[in-house]
Amino acid sequence: MTGRPYSIRTRILIGAVTLLSLITGVIALLAYGFATRAADEAFDRVLGAAALSIADAVQIEEGAVTVDVPYAALAILGTSGPNRVFYRVAGPNGAFLTGYFDLGFDRPRARTPEPDFVTADYRGSPIRLATAGRYVSTLGLEGFATIQVAETLEARQALTLQLFRNAMAANLALSALALLLVWAGLHWAFAPFRALEAELRDRAPTDLTPIRTPLPREIGPLLAALDGFMGRLAGLLDRVRGLAADAAHQIRTPLASLRAQAELALSEAEPQAVQRRLRRVHANAVAATQVVNQLLTEATLAHRSQTQGPAPVDLLELVDEVRERLDEAAVTRLSIDTARLGSDGEPLVQADAFALREMLLNLVDNALKYSDGPVTVALFRAERDVGLAVMDEGPGIPALEIGTVVERFKRGAGALGTAGSGLGLSIAKSAVEASGGRLTLANRPEGGLTVTAAWPVVGARRTSAASASLVAAAAFGCLVALFGPGSRADARSETWPAPGGAAATLRVAADGEVPTLRRLIRAFQAKNTSVTVELTEQNSGLLSQAVVTAAAAGAGPDLVVSAAVDRQVKLVNDGFARSHRSGETERLPPWARWREELFAATFEPVVTIYDPRAFTDDEPPRTRLRFAQLLETQPERFRRRVITYHVGLNGMGYVFATFDSLIAPVFWRLTKAMGDAEVQVAAETFEILGALQRGEASIAYNVAASADVTEAARERGLALIEPQDYRLAVLRTLLIPRTALEPELAAAFVNFVLSDEGQGLIGPTALRRMAAARTEPGPSGTVHIIPLSPASLIFLDERKRNRFFDTWIQLMLKP
Repeated sequence: MTGRPYSIRTRILIGAVTLLSLITGVIALLAYGFATRAADEAFDRVLGAAALSIADAVQIEEGAVTVDVPYAALAILGTSGPNRVFYRVAGPNGAFLTGYFDLGFDRPRARTPEPDFVTADYRGSPIRLATAGRYVSTLGLEGFATIQVAETLEARQALTLQLFRNAMAANLALSALALLLVWAGLHWAFAPFRALEAELRDRAPTDLTPIRTPLPREIGPLLAALDGFMGRLAGLLDRVRGLAADAAHQIRTPLASLRAQAELALSEAEPQAVQRRLRRVHANAVAATQVVNQLLTEATLAHRSQTQGPAPVDLLELVDEVRERLDEAAVTRLSIDTARLGSDGEPLVQADAFALREMLLNLVDNALKYSDGPVTVALFRAERDVGLAVMDEGPGIPALEIGTVVERFKRGAGALGTAGSGLGLSIAKSAVEASGGRLTLANRPEGGLTVTAAWPVVGARRTSAASASLVAAAAFGCLVALFGPGSRADARSETWPAPGGAAATLRVAADGEVPTLRRLIRAFQAKNTSVTVELTEQNSGLLSQAVVTAAAAGAGPDLVVSAAVDRQVKLVNDGFARSHRSGETERLPPWARWREELFAATFEPVVTIYDPRAFTDDEPPRTRLRFAQLLETQPERFRRRVITYHVGLNGMGYVFATFDSLIAPVFWRLTKAMGDAEVQVAAETFEILGALQRGEASIAYNVAASADVTEAARERGLALIEPQDYRLAVLRTLLIPRTALEPELAAAFVNFVLSDEGQGLIGPTALRRMAAARTEPGPSGTVHIIPLSPASLIFLDERKRNRFFDTWIQLMLKP
């Protein structure tokens, strides 16, 4: 390199980088700090209010500390954005009361009623955690109960960014000016690089000499690195040329000998001499063929290592394939030893099967060639390694040559007089190392050589049958505790084969609305003819449990369709859902999607269904108060003539009842009136419709009027009432589990359901048709949509659920 070096730093400073860095950087830092503090203060106040709201609900009942978590505590957090919400309540002695058991274990217990805040990590996500105390005193126990409420930071970060952008708006003009100055300075300062580009562009392809263009001293290390790279590249090209020459020499020698022997054979007159020459011709042809084949194999392996991904290879099957390629004499000398495999499973490695087959073929060929005795291929599996070893009884390799015989065209002293190319071990070493393994050579104490190829065991061992049984038993126990005796645990499955031949399978799990899903599936398959669809109908509790257990077992549905909003929200809140964003999901109103992980497809009103034969025209109750009064004044007329969902057996029924209890004080009065009338309870909607049709019941309370239910009710001569005091509405939602095997296919089905075509197939309860009811109450009263937010989690709280169940059973079923 010639010419006088100069400083590029001066040219960049002239471009006013200092102005841009100081003004924009300082303003951005101050603005972001202000935005962060403002967002933290705003959200901390809401988070603290939620903690204090739960703290106010901590009380003493029958000498024990208990808490009835108020709905408002989580509802207030649900209005702050797409945050996931967690909470935990513990007694003064640290005993867990309710919430998420593992939240805030590393935090000290509360010592004051005032909430304090900390940023922490929970289940892999950053959270803001508020801890507040509630002083309680009872016999033998007094102190502060600890209330912890946490939320993830998405909405907080979004507000921070919004405030930051607003604060930076006034700085845009100065930033633009500064950027122009920086651009001009860089354009001037980087002129030498353009000269360097011109020099490199004009060079001949073979010119790898050092750079000659004068360049600033600041990029001296870069220039040295570039010159060094070109020097290494020149050396590499020299090695490639040498390699080509070596290969040509290796091929030329047997070919020249082949030609000479053939010419001598032509000149021989005696048959025996001709035969002798032909044997030499054959030997040279074999040697040339071997060299060419191994060179081609090496080239093939080099290509496949760049283009082929690894796949599971069973070493036992690999050994069988290699044995089939050997001649009969070689097979008789070869034995397979599997004693060291144990019972840990198949000896699988992640590699290219072709490369490993060539590797093993070369090792076995070498062992047979240099040994007259038997050859053994021993497979082994240890705690960390799996692999195979090829053992022979030949002369072995001198210790000084073990490190060199695995190089290209290198052969040991013991190979003299034996045909070979010196490529076999080199090919084997490349194949093993390309798949993450290692190849080692060692002489055997009793004589001979052992060549070992070993790979690390990838992943955890397979779950044993006993472990799987324990998981299944635990899941079953959770379900029994959740739904109680008599809960349905069966699942009904249907399969629609791909019209054009199966290429993929989409597994859909749903808790109802199957006729509508069938229409959607058939239309979806008409557009995707290579997709098979498996539809499983399950209880909503089993449905959500299947997603949770799939996270541990690695299997489960690709799409969950459910109207049990509380369970769907909990799956999202606990991190079991996969995010999906598309044009169709963006068209949904904000209240019909949450965290881009849960999407509403239908808007189903909750109605009263009755048999017109049992009522006069104006008699059916159009408000809950009127319904309660009717049952209270005519108990004998309606004895065992009212039917509704059993809240312990039907997830939607539980959600409807809990939100009724929040909205209307008359709910418990109505519940008692139905209990006094010896109400019938059912687990499924079509049980209710059947009872009404057969005349076994006269009226049904709180039934989800999906399109299929509405059509079935009218076909059976039944009438529907939308209450005039207020209307509940449930959203049937779509969720793609995190463990879905076909997430892209599930996303395509979600997009189809939310499209104009899919919504048209759903019919009257399609979300887009009913969305206007969200803001237009109409003659039937205010609409209350069961929200897609953490507020829905409150009635999954174990203590609150048990308290609600106890009260409902006492009033409704009168055990």
